[in-house]
Amino acid sequence: NFALLVPTQKNWRAWGASDASRLLKGTLPAVAKIEGIDAAKPVMLGYSAGGQLAIQLYLRDPAQFGGLVLDAAYPIIPTGPRKIRVLGPPKNEARKQVPVYVFVGEQDGGSRVWRAVGPAWQKLGVPLRVDFVPDKGHTWLLGNFQLAALDGWLSDVAAGKIPESPPIEGGAPLGDNPTPDAPAPD
Repeated sequence: NFALLVPTQKNWRAWGASDASRLLKGTLPAVAKIEGIDAAKPVMLGYSAGGQLAIQLYLRDPAQFGGLVLDAAYPIIPTGPRKIRVLGPPKNEARKQVPVYVFVGEQDGGSRVWRAVGPAWQKLGVPLRVDFVPDKGHTWLLGNFQLAALDGWLSDVAAGKIPESPPIEGGAPLGDNPTPDAPAPD
């Protein structure tokens, strides 16, 4: 019961505001006119840089989405050379109604971010599931096992259910540079 939209003509170097605008204000409304497609609450899936854009859009207004799936993406924003700021969950109550499913490689440095902030996101009511994929780094992570788990998660979302949020084993604090409680960007 899902249609997959894949942006094919974006700036290949990085996502920009025009790419997001074209997707959410152009492509999505056009697709919503197709009989049988309900685009009222899209589930956004993003991989790597696409996941970074997806999480930025989610953080700005989670209520516009039915769910968020991130593959090798993290709640961070670069602040300078080799510096990041770790972002907190959305401040509004919509965060409790929009399930988030994250796939991150155990060997990916971003796994530390999710281990550090994931439990706090869950405590604030974000229906968050993070699957750490063994023996993988920053790469496409949706193999057969992950796709089967994602299918079950999407089935719950399609049925209007909030999928389970298994506890995330916390990791070591991230240090002085990142600030896990920083607000989402405006």
